[in-house]
Amino acid sequence: MFDDVDSSDLCFIIRHNTVLEDCPRKIYAHSKILASRCPYYRTLFESGFSESEDHCAEPESFNDHQWEEQTDSDYDLADAGQTSPSPCGTPELAEDGEMEDFRAGVRDSFAYSSFTMTVLKDRSPAQPSPASDGKEPKGEMIVSKKYRNIYIMDSSYRTYRALLYYLYTGCIAFAPLRSVYNAAKDAAISAAPEGQFPSRADYNSENALVISPGGGRENVQWVSAKSMYRLCDKLDVAEVKDVAARFIRNALTPEIVIAELSSQFSSLFPEILEDQEEYLTNHWAEVCQTKSFESYMADVFGSFSEKHHQVMLKRLMATSRQSK
Repeated sequence: MFDDVDSSDLCFIIRHNTVLEDCPRKIYAHSKILASRCPYYRTLFESGFSESEDHCAEPESFNDHQWEEQTDSDYDLADAGQTSPSPCGTPELAEDGEMEDFRAGVRDSFAYSSFTMTVLKDRSPAQPSPASDGKEPKGEMIVSKKYRNIYIMDSSYRTYRALLYYLYTGCIAFAPLRSVYNAAKDAAISAAPEGQFPSRADYNSENALVISPGGGRENVQWVSAKSMYRLCDKLDVAEVKDVAARFIRNALTPEIVIAELSSQFSSLFPEILEDQEEYLTNHWAEVCQTKSFESYMADVFGSFSEKHHQVMLKRLMATSRQSK
């Protein structure tokens, strides 16, 4: 059972300081299930570390996250308070009563340690939903259970949980790209200036693409395809990376391709950039008719004098729109 305290032998502790408050959150899983479904975890768990090992070191920086600020990132949601972190400042107590430190890992930002954690007895069977908040159930603490703890320093809780959930169930839900949301919002406001457009979180919930073995719309928490792609690229989880790449590619339209092509995310991943360049080539005439293209060209000539700017922009736009 996914994210179940009783049936798990691993505790992933997600911690990062890219959001306003660093609140560690937990996800429970079983090593045999993950190892059987993902080569990365199979290699990780067979790498030789034992439950008695404790390798920890503080990270030098969090520069990996810089591209995600104000982009299609699950960190945006954490910054906006749209995910509910577990209470801060209350790490688990070890058997000897000392507080367990939250530390960064030495290999791929992971750390491994083992300590006895209190778990609960005589409560209802754990049936975590895809939107679980990472908190442990309340109850009488009378039984102890050991977990191997893996500290995650380079992913948001939402993204990492979605990856593990996919490995357990084959289900994942991708939110629309930010550029898709912005284009839809601009079009709606242009058509009805006095109208209201839903927040991005509400829009994502309504329009997320759910991928599941049965083809149904499961109750799966949506996630950023770009954040998932980046995580899977780092961990070399090819299957999920390909699914995320296909979603990003299929989301392209003439209106948004310019924004996507000029994003920092695209500049970091050549295969994504190639998909966008191919789309731009195949839909050039349509792209040249969009407001986003006109705005982009205006920015390109922004350093010219006003008259020169107007003349060059007018001629270039006319030539572009005549091309087939």
